[in-house]
Amino acid sequence: EIKQALRDNQISVFFQPKISALTRKVTSVECLARWCHTKYGYISPDNFISVIEQDNDLINDFTRNILRKSVQQLEIWLQQGIDLKISVNISMENLDRFNLPEIYQEVVWNFNVPTDRVILEITEGNLGKGFAQTLDILTRFRLKGFGLSIDDFGTGYSSLQYLKLLPLDQIKIDQSFVRDIATDPNDAAIVQTTIAMTK
Repeated sequence: EIKQALRDNQISVFFQPKISALTRKVTSVECLARWCHTKYGYISPDNFISVIEQDNDLINDFTRNILRKSVQQLEIWLQQGIDLKISVNISMENLDRFNLPEIYQEVVWNFNVPTDRVILEITEGNLGKGFAQTLDILTRFRLKGFGLSIDDFGTGYSSLQYLKLLPLDQIKIDQSFVRDIATDPNDAAIVQTTIAMTK
């Protein structure tokens, strides 16, 4: 069904704004895949990504599809004078081929968008697997101008060694730590310490 959904263009992209706490302005958008199923309506990626990740060809086709649609929309916004960046989630399962930075660069350049307008978000939970190859591929993404972000930080491999070595631009602290920072002093301390450490 998922393969057919890709062929039939049933996978669409929703854009979730990221707003600066300082300026209250939208600075970027996160590109979120949604499957418009003919029977069940819109399905969240939580319900199908794990299935896609079991097939290397499928996860690569899926991610390129989302990247292409996201960059295509970004090109329209930039032409309209809207100053934005986009964030696109990539799976650790995508990081299985050394020419991936070249593949993604070509997708972005096909829409005349600079690579520094695209941030690739990697989920921290799987960072420990094949770390040397992952580091090599992520470093070459940075050399090509892509931004790099760790998603759900604090829920998986929180090794400071990894954070020291990875060429990151940002981390996204997991919502489980952020949700109650106004009322829970422990969560507030964790978030403050994480921000200080990251800086």
